[in-house]
Amino acid sequence: MVRPPVDVGSGELSEIRGYLADLFVLGVRMRPIDRALALASKLFVAIIPLSIILSGLVQSTDSFGNAFAGGFGLTGASARATETLFATGRGVQGVVGILGVTIVLYSMLGYARGLQRLYLDAWELAPLGVKGWWQRALWTGGYTLYLAVATRLHTLERHSGTTGVYVIALLALDFAIALWGPWTLVGNRISWRRLLPTAALTATGDAAFKGLSVVFAPAVFTEASHRYGVIGIAFSIVTWLFLDALVIVLAAIVTIAHDRRRHGPPVTGLARQRAATPRAELFGWESPTPEAHVQPYDR
Repeated sequence: MVRPPVDVGSGELSEIRGYLADLFVLGVRMRPIDRALALASKLFVAIIPLSIILSGLVQSTDSFGNAFAGGFGLTGASARATETLFATGRGVQGVVGILGVTIVLYSMLGYARGLQRLYLDAWELAPLGVKGWWQRALWTGGYTLYLAVATRLHTLERHSGTTGVYVIALLALDFAIALWGPWTLVGNRISWRRLLPTAALTATGDAAFKGLSVVFAPAVFTEASHRYGVIGIAFSIVTWLFLDALVIVLAAIVTIAHDRRRHGPPVTGLARQRAATPRAELFGWESPTPEAHVQPYDR
């Protein structure tokens, strides 16, 4: 008896179509542009001041503004505007007080909350309640340590000229925080093995984005500085932070959609509700019934 040939190509094509459909559904539900804008605003309020403080506390010989301008290859008016926008490391040591540190840490917790919402929504996990606050506090401490180490590495690279070693060390550091961060923020409810693709794509995407920034950012920052002065530099930084946050959001969407094709959604009440809800209702095209309605959490 002759068996009919198996069309392997059609099976692979069907798998690709299924993945693209899942990717589209998850992308629409996650609203990447809105989330990236929210994360960028929190980044500007939280991480920029924290980086300024750390540049002073780690005894860097360069001010944060000077280091920022050097990292992007800014010269001339744009470099001077950047140095004017940010305080010097020596000045930071004199003005940092309990109130300033409290405000920065509170802003960092707000950024951690935005990231936590991103990964909880993407994995369709229920909110953590009080435990979620402790997970955000733990992530804030770890991310502060990450920024301190990255700042120290950048200072060493500028004075020793070991660019290759610096790039490898920074990429490894980025991968570590991209793996540990989501695992911590979701309350250790997703295996770190399933988080490896997200961490790898986040770290490599962020590295590629920063590499392109070194090429294109000087022209953008210089033009903004010539037109609008210091405000133009601030607008350019916000735009850069938005694109960097978009890399994080898209990396989560792409890899988690692939993970769902392999392992299915997590077995949680929220996941079961969304699985039973028609896709049109998830997009807001129809009014959901009371039984299928999914209440938003932690907004």
